Amino acid sequence: MNNYFTLLKILMICGSNQNNNSRRKVGNGKFGGVFSYLIILAAFAPMISGIAVSAAGMYAVLAEDGQQGALISMGISYGLIATLVSGFTTVIVYFYTSSDLQNLLALPLTPSVIVAAKFTLCLLQEYLYIAFSAAPLIIGFGLGAGAGVPYWIIMVLVLLLLPVTPLVYGGILAMLIMKFFKKIRNKNTLTVICFSVSIVLSLVIIFMQQSSNTQNLAAMQTAASKLGDRRATCESGTKAPLSVGI
Repeated sequence: MNNYFTLLKILMICGSNQNNNSRRKVGNGKFGGVFSYLIILAAFAPMISGIAVSAAGMYAVLAEDGQQGALISMGISYGLIATLVSGFTTVIVYFYTSSDLQNLLALPLTPSVIVAAKFTLCLLQEYLYIAFSAAPLIIGFGLGAGAGVPYWIIMVLVLLLLPVTPLVYGGILAMLIMKFFKKIRNKNTLTVICFSVSIVLSLVIIFMQQSSNTQNLAAMQTAASKLGDRRATCESGTKAPLSVGI
């Protein structure tokens, strides 16, 4: 376990796909790796909070028709899609096109430790996609429902476990793809192939998700239209006294 945590710490600090030129530019790499994603998350935190507040406003409209559960269903669906598509490319990058594999294999580390550390690194990166896709809607549900402490504890556990299964499926898909393209040594070619497969996979999943969740999509669209009408009514109501006074 000590080797696992030590390797994970090094990969988080230095990154797992740094070549020699990039290391010279970055220096000791204290701001590389996964920590750069924390900066991205902090930068987009206002947008995430805005989506959560909007989802909380939609909760009351959805609750009128008993469709408030659509927020959680859509949030989980978006999170699964985002982690499955991004997990496929992440596994390709960290396990197949990374430039540190030869260096790690030369160290006195077991293959299980290397695989576990790299998988954990992939999982940490997937939490960024969860923060953008699933978290705002699930947080908005809790805010709109006025949920208590048990809900928020369960929500954290769900968000932590949500990307695990899609990442495993993405890893299996990556192994199948790399089995057919194992003779390709050019990283740029592999990148193009992975990007193309990701686009096709995302389109297929989105189509399947829309066809299977038509009720939730209709409820969300109806709630959005009702919420827009209510805001327009409130704005017109506040402007009406001014026109009378004039």
